[in-house]
Amino acid sequence: MSQPERGNVIERALAADELTDFARRGAVYWLNPDGTEIPLEIRQEPGVPNR
Repeated sequence: MSQPERGNVIERALAADELTDFARRGAVYWLNPDGTEIPLEIRQEPGVPNR
C-alpha cells in the first residue's frame, strides 16, 4: 500500500497508518520504479510502548 508521501522519504509512526503488523512481518519497503523492493529499517522509538 503506497501512502500519500509516495516518492519521498519520511519518518513517521507506523501506528499512525495502522501499519505496525506489516512492520512486524518485515513487509515495509521502498518500491522502486522498476518494481524492485528495498526493505526499510524499522526502529522502535525509545520510551514509546510497543503496540
